[in-house]
Amino acid sequence: MLVKKTALPNDSYKDLPGETWAWATELVREITAGAKNDREKVARILTYVREAAEYDRATGKMDSDHTDFAKWFLEESETGHCVHYATATAVLLRAAKIPARYVEGFMAQPSGDGLAYVTGLNAHAWTEVYFQGFGWVPFDPTPSLQDMENQEQEPEQPSSSSSRSPVTTNLMMLLTLRIMSLKASRLSRILFSTSLASMAR
Repeated sequence: MLVKKTALPNDSYKDLPGETWAWATELVREITAGAKNDREKVARILTYVREAAEYDRATGKMDSDHTDFAKWFLEESETGHCVHYATATAVLLRAAKIPARYVEGFMAQPSGDGLAYVTGLNAHAWTEVYFQGFGWVPFDPTPSLQDMENQEQEPEQPSSSSSRSPVTTNLMMLLTLRIMSLKASRLSRILFSTSLASMAR
């Protein structure tokens, strides 16, 4: 099992620096206003971060005039990549008092034989959220290529699949992809044989 039903070890996964806490809590109150539970809050935060900037792997570094990486990304930078999206999501989730952590690993799709070939090109970052009774559940706030293509082709026409929440979509995509022990410089073969639990229902 990739997700273990264990108790949250401590409250450090809700901590933020004081200056970050000040602006992040104010912003997250606006984002999650009216949300009925943590699942709704997570979905709204994922959507907000995903729409905050255009995806660009060539995004430059934060300049020396800024000291808060997440705030700079959400308010100043017009582009970002997985590190930016995952960091900002973890910050906002913690500001909502939801345990969250930033994770780096690899993202790959199995081929027809059930094997995936993973190299440094598959390096990725995402966010994990702790749910009581389930443990750590991965979510990917980074816009996918399909997301960007859909926005370009039908910007004003919601598709029939729009009712699927980001919670469901990201859970299905990343449950099998948390591979933390591989070195990015080494070609590896991994057998994906885990089944998806129905935790997003």
